[in-house]
Amino acid sequence: RSSIEAGHLLAQCGEFSLVVGLLGVQQGHIGQNVLAVIVLVAVASMMLSSLVSTDRVTWWLMHRLAGRRGEARVDRPRDHVLLLGCGTRMHGLLERLVGRGLTVVVVDDDSAAVERACAAGAEAIRGDGADFLTLRSAGAREARLIISTMRRPEDEDRLLRFVHGRWVLVRTFSAEEGERVRERGGLPVVEAEAAAERFLEWFEGFGAEEGSDRRAGGE
Repeated sequence: RSSIEAGHLLAQCGEFSLVVGLLGVQQGHIGQNVLAVIVLVAVASMMLSSLVSTDRVTWWLMHRLAGRRGEARVDRPRDHVLLLGCGTRMHGLLERLVGRGLTVVVVDDDSAAVERACAAGAEAIRGDGADFLTLRSAGAREARLIISTMRRPEDEDRLLRFVHGRWVLVRTFSAEEGERVRERGGLPVVEAEAAAERFLEWFEGFGAEEGSDRRAGGE
């Protein structure tokens, strides 16, 4: 997906080509006719790039290039916990869920994250968590709980639109994003607030340990 999106943005013949063309005309390397062609190609590619650089075209190209591998799976999981994105910060949660005997399915586009998830005892699928075919293959509509750490708000919208009504915890970075997720049926977890609560728990524990050490030293 990232490669296709980068290709869309880099495919246009940008304005730098016009500068090169003008320099070529001034130096006598090319004529006015060639410069006119360069201008036409630059304008046309700029207009087309804005039309093709959309999520709809990106997903269409992904499915055309990758085939329909997401539907090849028959034994779809049920009543499981689905983690969409499992970086190093989510590995502790993954180990806790597996340790409690829950069936955990991980979807991540990073091969290293997939390997870590498999080593922890979870089932892992390498793919995009916003892709409907991948979500269907991972049993998103049959999951008891979905935890999403995808970065793009539009990807979260696709997820919530696909599973509509399931329990979905979504990592957000602001109160505005949290409200948007709540309006679409998800349960937002504002990362800044969660990090602050964790810091306060650590600080209170640190203060208690420090106080006990000082009392022990005074005695």
